[in-house]
Amino acid sequence: MDRYRRHAFTDTMHEEPDAGAEDAPRPQLADVRRSGARRFGMRLPAAIPSAAGSIFLVAAIALGAAAIQPARPSGPGSDPAVAAPTALHDIEPPADETAEPTIAPEPVGMSLMLDPVDGKVKVRWSAFEGDGFGYYKVVRSADEAVSWPLGEDDVLVAVVGDRDVTATYDTDAPRGETLFYRVFAVGHSEDGYPVLGATPVGEIALEPEPEPTAEPTPKPEPTPKPDTSALDLTVTLKEGRPYLDWSAYKGDGFDYYKVVRSKDGKVSWPTGDFDTLIAAISDRSQTTMVDWEAPAGKKLYYEVFAVRHTESGYRTLAHSAVRSIVVPAADPTPAPEPYALWIEVTTGPDGITLHWEKCGTDGFVGYKIVRSQTNENPLYPLNAGTEIVAFVENAGATTYTDTNVSAGEKWYYRVLSLGYLNGQKVILGQTAAVAAVAE
Repeated sequence: MDRYRRHAFTDTMHEEPDAGAEDAPRPQLADVRRSGARRFGMRLPAAIPSAAGSIFLVAAIALGAAAIQPARPSGPGSDPAVAAPTALHDIEPPADETAEPTIAPEPVGMSLMLDPVDGKVKVRWSAFEGDGFGYYKVVRSADEAVSWPLGEDDVLVAVVGDRDVTATYDTDAPRGETLFYRVFAVGHSEDGYPVLGATPVGEIALEPEPEPTAEPTPKPEPTPKPDTSALDLTVTLKEGRPYLDWSAYKGDGFDYYKVVRSKDGKVSWPTGDFDTLIAAISDRSQTTMVDWEAPAGKKLYYEVFAVRHTESGYRTLAHSAVRSIVVPAADPTPAPEPYALWIEVTTGPDGITLHWEKCGTDGFVGYKIVRSQTNENPLYPLNAGTEIVAFVENAGATTYTDTNVSAGEKWYYRVLSLGYLNGQKVILGQTAAVAAVAE
């Protein structure tokens, strides 16, 4: 039997005699106090009274016993009614380097559920109930080694900062592959994101994308052959313009008559390069019309088409033969007599100034101002000895000063208002000829 035994509350060896070893020296209380004080990093005054020293020693021993208790596990299987002890960070660790290190608590267990929803993965988990919560980190992986921080095959799917929000969707989950998920409850500290809790690894496989189904090509409807005998067309002149008269279409599916004019004999529907659609008539009983816009002096070609309107466009049901006619040239419209505009003339050191009546006729183009030194009746178009001084396009500008004169020179002036009438350039109005001597 050993002569000595170890005290349970300290790892320092204190020699204590067995009951049979009466002659063994007993350790003094002061020695025990100092030994305990050294164990827990405390210093005791040498002159402390025995009673007080004993009380102090007992408290120190109790504190040390609590400090070296092993940490209770807080993960799955632990007793939830027992809270994990708090480490005493302000107590200096023992000098004995052979002491066993304190084991960090395991992360709190959480449950995980995975569901396929419309090609996405719905991830649900139980809420983390512990302290220090910062975020849920939802991680997807291509293998079972799902980890936080992320591993080589891991993808962060979502970061949730509300502990009560316990579901999310992975909208980018690959289809046709086996996927692994895990949710981590983490804190947030200067050292990063410590894991406080975690779910087990969940596994799910989404069905591959369905192969696109080719829509059946609709069978084209047969195009009815045009019946050239269905429509009879005659073209005559009415008041100098082409007058068209055709027979009504009697068949089914009618929507419109398309009346086409062409500059050559190749009339077509849809219209070609030289074709013009001049009418679309939905009333099958209306079979006459006058082409009032037909250009005069030209040979023109006409054809009438009975058509049906479908989703793919117009289909010709019947058409007439091509008919031609020469439209007579229009009689030239005689130019109207110009109306009189009043005019005033003054002289000064800057030259000869003209002021005249504003033109109020439609088709106005501009004012022509003409002058002559030798012809008392200057005109436009220009007559002998007449020249153009200015052309003014603004109908409201009715004043002009001729500065290109010398003192003592006598000049004759006229102002004419020009415009267009029936496509012809005409004189709308003009002033009388006036004379002035430059100062």
